[in-house]
Amino acid sequence: MFNKFFLFAIVLILPSLSFGFYDRKITNQSNYTWIIVDSSRVFAKRGFIQFDRAPDKYPKACLPVNAQAGEACFLEPGQTTYVRYVFIYSSDHRDWEDTRKVITFINPLTYETVLVQLEGDVFEKSLKMESSNPKKLNDSHGDITIFNP
Repeated sequence: MFNKFFLFAIVLILPSLSFGFYDRKITNQSNYTWIIVDSSRVFAKRGFIQFDRAPDKYPKACLPVNAQAGEACFLEPGQTTYVRYVFIYSSDHRDWEDTRKVITFINPLTYETVLVQLEGDVFEKSLKMESSNPKKLNDSHGDITIFNP
């Protein structure tokens, strides 16, 4: 009896969960190796980040040890990586827009050089967004180019 009830409960829960994702391209045109880290605890409650999600025709760019662990991406000069934001929302959300707001206003990635974490002003001068709103560094579906400040 317990097994039948458990199976029935799973069938009822499955339709209420859905998945979605955004892909973002990050290109390092600077002279430094950059560390890209999944740092958001809030986002972790609603999804996760996959590093180095390059299409099959492109080589993997993140240094292998960290990318395989899913903790960070060490992006060397001249390399491009693809980061995928995978998020989960349940039927209690009104629509996709609620989940997008979480992703848009909370930036799950932090960027720092291997040598020293960048201050805010240097950080802003080192990144170029390619999105509909270039003033928002945390626009989660925009592409990013890192260059020398």
